[in-house]
Amino acid sequence: MYKNLAIRIAYKPGRHKMVAESAFMKKRSAGVPPDQIPSEEAWEMVNALWDAPESEVLEISQVKNYPKGYDFGEIMGPVPCANCGELVAKAYLRVVGETHMCIPCSGYER
Repeated sequence: MYKNLAIRIAYKPGRHKMVAESAFMKKRSAGVPPDQIPSEEAWEMVNALWDAPESEVLEISQVKNYPKGYDFGEIMGPVPCANCGELVAKAYLRVVGETHMCIPCSGYER
């Protein structure tokens, strides 16, 4: 019944920078498995998000239908979009001139 459906969840501007600059995410972006990161570094990021008002943390898109077998790629390794600043998984960055942008800012369809 719910096969091939997806939603896009993104940190709201301001929060994404805090998340990207946390020790936990820097280590995850470098390929360190989460169970090898000190728990206090993980809790630092978790508490910063947990203590924030819900309305300031996430943007959630509408449900979309994707073709069977669609590959969403790796979600770790976030990099800020050169245009809007939103964190983007490296697999979803698009090169526009000399910059790297998220798909919506790049003008590409996918």
